[in-house]
Amino acid sequence: MSKHIIREVGKSIELDIATKTMTRPSMAKARVEIDLLRPLVHNVWVGTEDDNTPLSGFSQKIEYENIPKFCKHC
Repeated sequence: MSKHIIREVGKSIELDIATKTMTRPSMAKARVEIDLLRPLVHNVWVGTEDDNTPLSGFSQKIEYENIPKFCKHC
């Protein structure tokens, strides 16, 4: 499931050890390459959105750490 979420945010670089070994089920951490010229993704839908079935899933909140400052104006 974490690969689906990461793909929506950017290019996966590395998962932390607890995420790889699934020893911390409450959250996943990943190092992701993002395009700072594009708006950050703050939520990702995890589940199905099929026309033939009712919505089944949830919206996953995305939190970012250590984003470098980047000027979009110059």
